[in-house]
Formats: sequence, structure tokens, C-alpha cells
Amino acid sequence: MKQVVGIPMGTSCSPFLANLTLFMFEFEWFAQQISTLRAWNLRKREQLQRLAYCTRYIDDLWNPLVAEGEFTEITANMYPQWLQLGAPEFKGEEINYLDMSIKCENGTSKWSSRLYDKKEAMIRKGLKLNKFPHPESMLSSRCKYGIITSQLHRFSVACSSLTAFLEPATKLYATYLAKGYCRRLTDSYFNSFMRRHVPECRPNTVQRRYARRCARR
Repeated sequence: MKQVVGIPMGTSCSPFLANLTLFMFEFEWFAQQISTLRAWNLRKREQLQRLAYCTRYIDDLWNPLVAEGEFTEITANMYPQWLQLGAPEFKGEEINYLDMSIKCENGTSKWSSRLYDKKEAMIRKGLKLNKFPHPESMLSSRCKYGIITSQLHRFSVACSSLTAFLEPATKLYATYLAKGYCRRLTDSYFNSFMRRHVPECRPNTVQRRYARRCARR
């Protein structure tokens, strides 16, 4: 069979080409709208400003400020007919976008976010996933323990509050100990990150939270 629509999955350039293709459709639509914009058309100006807050990662769209019906009408003119947008996966005050759960506080303009991990939902359904390498694998020690630093950076970006950050950080610490990693080295990587990037907490905050949870069991 010959593929006539879309880009082959798995090739290294596919994400870049998909992003570039979608960006050009969006750029052309915005360029046309701006070129015909009149100073007195405040409604159109406001609509374009609200669309500027829309973000996309390949085919994942998050549109926080434009009503669904209005947004569907806009995208129908923005993208070609063969490129159809699906219905939004989440509606309401809280949505999952990439690896974040983003929430707008009811009746306010305050936004907050926390980590969203699709794999955790799969694990709760009984699927067994091996998320991190075995401590006795042939990978270098720096590679295996360096995952801690990269994951903590991911958590800090996705979480807008300290409480939201500490929750997945404590789960990561528990996972590493459960897999049999050296506690001394694990503590060292956690403490180093906390000292550099979370100075408002004690370096051993994650370990203390883990100890309290173990004591309650």
C-alpha cells in the first residue's frame, strides 16, 4: 500500500516535518487575518490576541481562552479539509496537556499545574511497566542515577507549587529504593538537586516525606 496522506511514523524527521506543516497552515491564516485587520474591528483584534495563547505540540492542542465552537470554526478555515481536528480529550476547569494537569481556579483567573503521567493510569489498571533501568545493568552509574536529576527537573517545570512538586519527587525516591538502588547515592542526587533548585526546602525534604509515609504504613 502507498501512503498518500501524512508522514511515516518512526523516522527521525517526522516530528519536525509535522510541526513545520502545521505551523505553515497557522502562519498563513494569521498573516491573512492580520493583513485584513481594521483598527475599528476590536472584536477581531481581541480574537487574535486570545488565539495567541493557544499552544500546540505536534497534534496536541491546548486552547485556554477561545470557546470550543468558535475555535472549531476557526480551525476549519485554518487547516485543509483532509486535516481534521478531533474533539478535545478533556473539558472543564482542569485538563491534561502533555505531561501536565492544568487547572483554572473556579471564578478566578489563577492557573495552576501539576504532573500528569499517563503511565500511572496504566499501572493502576494492572499493566506492568519497567520505567527505570535495573541497578545492575551495564549502564554507567552516572547514567542510571542521572535520571533522578532529569526527572526532578521535569517535575519542577510541570508543577506550579512546591506541594505538587514534592508528590512525584517522593514517588521517584520510593521507586529507586524499591528497585534496589544504593540509598547513599540516591540521597546524594536528591540532596544536590534540592540545594540548587529548591532552596526554600531542606535538602532532605523528600527523604523525610518518604520516611513519614513508611511510618504510617
